[in-house]
Parts: sequence; structure tokens; C-alpha cells
Amino acid sequence: MIRAVLHPTATPTPLTLEMHQAILSQSRREAAEILARARKRARTHTQRAQERGHQEGMRKGTEQALENFKEVTEKVGEHYAAAAELARHDVIVVARHILEQTISSHLESNASHMLGWIKEAIDNLKTSRELTLRYHPRYEITMTELRPSLSSRIIP
Repeated sequence: MIRAVLHPTATPTPLTLEMHQAILSQSRREAAEILARARKRARTHTQRAQERGHQEGMRKGTEQALENFKEVTEKVGEHYAAAAELARHDVIVVARHILEQTISSHLESNASHMLGWIKEAIDNLKTSRELTLRYHPRYEITMTELRPSLSSRIIP
């Protein structure tokens, strides 16, 4: 870099054409170096910003994917629970129907079992003043036949 130092008492030296061209050439080199450094810094800043943007995008994308996964998992769990409850209910209905059919068939063929169960229930409820016995209409004949032996158990 060429600098002209001026002294207040010194008389300026006139610049020759070669000096002028040398100063201009030096200024152009310095300007080119400054421009090159500025471009390099700009590329570095751009790359860093892109990397930060990429990392931020990846972080946000990962968070969103995790949130979506949680929502899907919850929905699947809810659907599974609902399906399991429906299946459980269906199994209970089928088991109850099978049990009713089995007990009904057994009681129809052997009324003494029904009498034994009823007597046992009455004995367990001796402290009650009132007893309501409910039965299916198809057992009306059987209950009519059992009523005399039940009455003696209920009424002291």
C-alpha cells in the first residue's frame, strides 16, 4: 500500500503518470482482496445459516414426527381398547347364553336341583322379612310343583 504523507511545511511533489498508475494498480489489488474476503465471509455465513436452518428444520421435523407418532399410537390404542371391549362383551354374551342353556337344560331334567338352590338361598336370607323370587315363565309349572315345599321353609 502506498501512502502519501503530507507535512504541513513540505511542498507536495507532483505525481507522475507511473506513480499514478502504481497507486491505481495497488488500489485495485487491495479492492480485489477486500472483495474476495467479503465473498468468502458471505459464503461462510451463508453455509452456517444453511446448516443452522437445516438443523432447525431437522429438529422441528423430528418433533413433528414424534408428535404425529404419539397421536397415531394413541388412536391405535383407543381403537384397540374399543375392539377389545366389543370382543369382551361378545364373549360374555356367548358365555352367558351357553350357561343359561346348560342350566336350563339341567333344571328342566332335574327339578330337585332347583329346589336345593332355592332352599339354600332362603336359608342364607333368613334375616330378611321379605323375599321376592323371580323366575322365567318357562319354569312356572316347576315352581308351582315346588311351592308347597318352599312355603314350609319360608313361613316359620
